[in-house]
Amino acid sequence: MQGYYSLIQYCPDFTRLEVCNLGLLLYCQECNYLSTKMTQNFARIHAIFGREHSLDYVQTFAKSFVNRIDSERENIKSLESLNKFISRRANNFLITLPRSINIISDPAQELIALFQEIFKESAEPIKVKRSSIEQNFLKMLRSKLKSKFDDFIIRSLPKIAVPIPGVHREIRPCAGFMNGFFNIIVKERFTPQDAFRKMSCDTIIGKFLTTEKNKIWGEQRLIILADFDSNHNEVIEQLKAFRPIMQSNDVEIYTDLQQITTKIIKEAKKLPENLRKITLTTQPNFLKDRRNILI
Repeated sequence: MQGYYSLIQYCPDFTRLEVCNLGLLLYCQECNYLSTKMTQNFARIHAIFGREHSLDYVQTFAKSFVNRIDSERENIKSLESLNKFISRRANNFLITLPRSINIISDPAQELIALFQEIFKESAEPIKVKRSSIEQNFLKMLRSKLKSKFDDFIIRSLPKIAVPIPGVHREIRPCAGFMNGFFNIIVKERFTPQDAFRKMSCDTIIGKFLTTEKNKIWGEQRLIILADFDSNHNEVIEQLKAFRPIMQSNDVEIYTDLQQITTKIIKEAKKLPENLRKITLTTQPNFLKDRRNILI
């Protein structure tokens, strides 16, 4: 039987046209076979493009693409219709033009064999541990501070509920350190649709925190660790435009893990003994406003 296969690729920057192969599509018109096999080794994205690229974003695509092929199976009845489907792709995930291949008997077995030949991995699903930007940040910081990590960084901070009118949110600190102020570091996920709204809220929250002198660590500041899909240049431009407003309200925002890590290494002071011994396992009343409302 005559078959055709295409590679499914991730291309975050069309200017450079660098790609990472994510999967394989196989089509055989004679037996009406159309199926895909996706890699489970999404860490290859970091190896090629860097750790700022979101593995969750790529994994979500991989799952949705398999479902999309299942739904398109009835519409793809010829090589021409397959080519039309491929030509309609207009995002960061590409499908190469079909290449001819001879299928001896079983297309499903051919797909598995071809997948193993190209990706050098088992076609069976495996669990892949994906690191978040927060995990990567803390791992990088720990590698720099080594045994001094716990002396300079506090991890066990509780969620902070914010009842400010129009803001009503919770922030989840991932770390804190002192440099004259106590800096509360929060990871924030941005998209083009919500970046300005979230940055506005973060600015209000940060300004509110600066007015509250905590009885344990004193004056405090908010630092935002920005997380977004690598292809969203629109988010980057919004962050650049809004950063001066945030800074004027004593809120810092970082998009580069190396930059924020370098800042902490240079500025962090040893945590007082009372802080290093504290393990905040519950939500304490350590941040209150004038109305006696936990924030």
